Amino acid sequence: MIVKILLGIVIFIITIIVLLLQPYMKYSYVRTSNTPTTIIAEFYTVTDDALCTQFYKIEEGKLTNKGIFPNMPNDIPDPHLSTEFKDGDRISLTGFSYEWWATNILTGRIQKRSINMIDVISWESSNSTFFKSENLDLSPTTFKHENYVNCRP
Repeated sequence: MIVKILLGIVIFIITIIVLLLQPYMKYSYVRTSNTPTTIIAEFYTVTDDALCTQFYKIEEGKLTNKGIFPNMPNDIPDPHLSTEFKDGDRISLTGFSYEWWATNILTGRIQKRSINMIDVISWESSNSTFFKSENLDLSPTTFKHENYVNCRP
């Protein structure tokens, strides 16, 4: 009787661990295309926290709460480090967009979610400051991935 109870407890614990840790899932960021796209964003200061993105996507002419997460090459500056922006200033970021993929290794099913991460090859501010990468290697490993978070409610 005790063996059956212990076996039941072990099976229950293993089930909980599998459900919580999901070792059968693989998570990754995947470029959506090798063709550059342009995202229009607006500078908006939510907090001075270094990890907060300060650029938010413009859709249909309106500011959204979708933070932009730029991955920068070494030869152009990250717009987050610029001191020229004031709330309401707009910027265009051109580069390669990403999706977040959750792949179930057992079934092969992939859940895709649009994210606002972009490998930036050029950017231009509303006052015509323009930067363009001269780097010929545009593979994802060329770009610095910062750990920005969306701090806007």
